[in-house]
Amino acid sequence: MKMIGKGIAVMLVMGLSQLAHAQKFDPNAPEKKTVTVGSEIDRGVSTVFNATLRYPAYQLDSKDEAIEKVLEENKQRNTDTDGFLLGANFQAWQEMMTLARLDSRLVNTRIAASAASRYFDRYRKLQGQMGMDDETLCDLAGKRYEALKPEIEKWSKLK
Repeated sequence: MKMIGKGIAVMLVMGLSQLAHAQKFDPNAPEKKTVTVGSEIDRGVSTVFNATLRYPAYQLDSKDEAIEKVLEENKQRNTDTDGFLLGANFQAWQEMMTLARLDSRLVNTRIAASAASRYFDRYRKLQGQMGMDDETLCDLAGKRYEALKPEIEKWSKLK
């Protein structure tokens, strides 16, 4: 009988400790999430990439508008961190730069080059303010530095 009494006491203590823990949980409490420069760069890259996916290459105006809309929406929500803007403009430059190099009658490469130049200037300014080198930026953006290095150097010389 003493053994049953001790068993009930142990079960009661275990049950109360779980109940006390469950009462501490507040589903309306703010969630804490660590935001890093790297995660913001990645968010900018992926947001621009996803926003432009639905438009074919020859719809440059639509692609450009989608990019600018992403930037404006993040500004309105006050989520336009320097890291986000760096990643977004870096991705926008890559997309427009790639279109500017196409040999196609469907793509107005002059418009693409103009947009690429605008995004290049923006991302380089932010990159300089943050003191980040090209290799680190490419790494944080999930891009191969060696693949982009010639284009970065070429566009840097144009400025």
